[in-house]
Amino acid sequence: MWSVDTMKRKSVVLLVILTFMVFAVSAVSALAITADGNLDDWGLHALSGPASDWNNNNTWIPTNPGVEFVVQDNDNPLHSAYPGFYGPGVHITGTANSWKFYDQPLGILASDGQLVNVPWGGEPYNVKALYLAQDNDNVYVAIVSSMPQDGLFGNASGHDNEPADLAMHFSSNPSAKLGYEYGIKLGSQKNVGNYNPGDIVFLPNWQSQGYILPAAPNLMESPALPGGGVVGHAQFAYTGSWIDHVDQGSPQHVIEIAFPKSVAGLTGQNVALSNFLITQGCENDRIFVPEFPTIAVSVGAILGMIFVVYSVRRKGE
Repeated sequence: MWSVDTMKRKSVVLLVILTFMVFAVSAVSALAITADGNLDDWGLHALSGPASDWNNNNTWIPTNPGVEFVVQDNDNPLHSAYPGFYGPGVHITGTANSWKFYDQPLGILASDGQLVNVPWGGEPYNVKALYLAQDNDNVYVAIVSSMPQDGLFGNASGHDNEPADLAMHFSSNPSAKLGYEYGIKLGSQKNVGNYNPGDIVFLPNWQSQGYILPAAPNLMESPALPGGGVVGHAQFAYTGSWIDHVDQGSPQHVIEIAFPKSVAGLTGQNVALSNFLITQGCENDRIFVPEFPTIAVSVGAILGMIFVVYSVRRKGE
């Protein structure tokens, strides 16, 4: 038979395990994200109104605990001494419960090597924020951008004036150009690649040319690299209807994406995803997300709870 103390300790551990199970289930169910261009389900309702304060950090922080984000609105306030087109804006990264200032790096002008504050070229080229989440079956992406889906001048414009495609890296592939083995078509134009919005492409042939260095994956040219091609289609929305906000004279847009993990050979609730990158067709701006969120920190916190509670029990014996 177990002693009373042993039963107490096992009860504490069981309680914490049950707490973790409830947390894990609630973390999955709390997402309930639909890729329809409405970011209320991300906990971002503060962004949508015409009077919303985009200079306030809290406006950009999602209340949904399963979301990771990078926000780099307008100029990095630490780089005001360098040439730029904007005033300072919110620069933060993290999750709803743990975030910090994001020191967006300077860009290098391809024309003369000058260091500049990015985004470069004016408000329409500003990629403002990228949000990521996942559940057991899907990866979710939300982007806030000043660039309309048809480009600045409609479908007749060149690649300089249209949205770039979303670049994704999940595992090492020696054939991947610039290290990004998947891409999702975002813009409506087909002047560079003959893909449809929402197409998921394996081994894209990234055009990777623009005004800011170093070169990054921007638009997927046709055809894909040998062995690559369209492998699926994402749930997809690109709209200016949810955000009723004009920033420095430019209307704002939401890109929302959901795609099954199975398309990229991924399985499980908390897969280790590496890199996401979004820029513009001209590469005047870019957001790089180096690591996808997992609940590892939360698991560590729960294990810490076990240690603390167990220690307290020991001291009280």
